[in-house]
Amino acid sequence: MYVGQTIRPEDRYRQHARNPPLRMKEDTTKFKPFFEHFEMAIIYTTSEKYLADRIEKKLIRQYQSEVGRCYNIMRGRPTSDPLYWTIRRKKSNKK
Repeated sequence: MYVGQTIRPEDRYRQHARNPPLRMKEDTTKFKPFFEHFEMAIIYTTSEKYLADRIEKKLIRQYQSEVGRCYNIMRGRPTSDPLYWTIRRKKSNKK
C-alpha cells in the first residue's frame, strides 16, 4: 500500500511505474509488468489542501499499523515531516 495525493492521478500512476518511490523499487523489480501487479484506487477527493494533508497522514498511520506493509516512510505530506528535511540534507551533502 502506498498512500499519496495528487491532482492528476493517471499521470502520478505512470510516474510511479517509471520511477517508483524508494521503498517500492524492490517490489516493482520483482513484480513486472508494473500495471499488472500494482493498481491505483482513488479513496478520497477534496479541494481543501489542509484536509487532504490530514486524511493522507491518517491513512498512512492506519495502513502502517493495520497492514504492516506500507511503502510510505513519512507520515503525511513529505515537507511537513522532519524526516524529509533530514534525508534531503544527507542527499545534498553527498553531492
